[in-house]
Amino acid sequence: LNAGDFVINRRLQLGLQLCGDGRAEGKVMAGFLNKNVNPMKSKWTECQETIGKAIIQVGTEILEENLHIECLLSPLGDDGRRALDVASDTRWDKRGSGRKYDSLSGCSVAFGLRSELPIAIEAMSSVCIKCNKGHEHDPDVCPKNYVGSAKGMEAAGAAKIVSRLFGNLQDKCYIKQLVTDDDSSVRKILTHSLQELLGASRMTMDDWPRYKNGGKKPDNGLLPILHN
Repeated sequence: LNAGDFVINRRLQLGLQLCGDGRAEGKVMAGFLNKNVNPMKSKWTECQETIGKAIIQVGTEILEENLHIECLLSPLGDDGRRALDVASDTRWDKRGSGRKYDSLSGCSVAFGLRSELPIAIEAMSSVCIKCNKGHEHDPDVCPKNYVGSAKGMEAAGAAKIVSRLFGNLQDKCYIKQLVTDDDSSVRKILTHSLQELLGASRMTMDDWPRYKNGGKKPDNGLLPILHN
């Protein structure tokens, strides 16, 4: 293996990626095949970034196609946008527990319930090794795009997906119904502010949710009004 064997090098990296492995495992495999105990040397990262950009591009195109299919299967809302029914959840790269969430990265995924296809992905990371070391690198492959707690990733990812889908210019749509787990932070960030709805004449005081004793429930919504 050397810098000139582009096809075999990229196949090696893709295979290792599918197995969740990296350069250290690549050295072992290449060594057992009597190829090289240090495959590609200084070209490893460059090749890896090239593959990563291609994967991101293909993934983006697939998500756009899936969203178009989901919109074709969904009814029109009152404002002329497609009203989507979506299921969403978030995973952390490091497993959390009911008491401890300290993963440095995670990913939110949204599926269209009519097409049963993924229509949006938000990958999040709070660290970048090259940024930490002060190394210059292509911003397109810099993973650091999140600031906050690991527990907050679920709400942040859901909010970004909702806003991105609404802002899509090719397939105008919005999420009418969302199926997700009972996470209070997600519920809060994806709920409109009642006071803002009142100010925009989208509801009246009679519509304000109330307790059994007649008292008003708190206004915890954080989602801005996206519809005109």
